[in-house]
Amino acid sequence: MISAEFRGAVQFYKKKKYMEAISLFDEVLNANPNDRIAFQYAHQSHFDHAMLLFEERDYLSAMDQFEASLRYKEGCLDCYAYIEKSEKLY
Repeated sequence: MISAEFRGAVQFYKKKKYMEAISLFDEVLNANPNDRIAFQYAHQSHFDHAMLLFEERDYLSAMDQFEASLRYKEGCLDCYAYIEKSEKLY
């Protein structure tokens, strides 16, 4: 059964309201840490938010979000690449 938090988080994600989505995905994962779909959405929400920050040249905040994204997907090569770019540009 899909929770109201999960549905709400997906709606925030679709509207590109990533921080709100992340907050709700965290609630979903606290209740069900094995929810792989919420885990993937949490990773993508952090990554997409990081990309927006990077495009806005807020490299320090972008780095934080890329690092947060790695908590959900350790093998994210794009995350590592953008962390390195952010460090150079900051």
